[in-house]
Amino acid sequence: MLPPIPEGLALRQSVDSTTSPGQTYMVDLANLTCTCVDHIERRSGFSQNDLRRVCKHLRSALQQSPVLSILDAETRAILADDGQARLIAVLASGAEVIFRYVPGDPWVNVETRTRRKGERAGKFSGEYREFGFHLDEERWSYGSGPPAAGEIRKLIGQYFLA
Repeated sequence: MLPPIPEGLALRQSVDSTTSPGQTYMVDLANLTCTCVDHIERRSGFSQNDLRRVCKHLRSALQQSPVLSILDAETRAILADDGQARLIAVLASGAEVIFRYVPGDPWVNVETRTRRKGERAGKFSGEYREFGFHLDEERWSYGSGPPAAGEIRKLIGQYFLA
């Protein structure tokens, strides 16, 4: 979740399309809205400060705004414009999983919270940690998967191997 954007930092601006020359979209950082089809059809239904609302145009605007400075390190990493696509999924336990990938690359990076001592199966509260999954070989890097690896593996099959 993104924290509420202070009014002094709330920005509305136009962002150029990266795929359609001459096309621009209006983004509103305070409300996390964009006029692009991706946002309207797929992202606008998420709650107000949910990171899943952030399309590539909002991400671009956030990267260039003072809003970035008020975000925690994990959120800044999620929003980083590193050329990787992102998919955020929620497990049945309520745990959030972030998938980062480059189309055509056989590795999918999986970020999720780790299990703290004494926590049972379910939503974990430890630090975020990154795990790698090789799509062609259908294996975790170094043979080590994240907590709830089986459920995450099913999502990988659904989103990336279908």
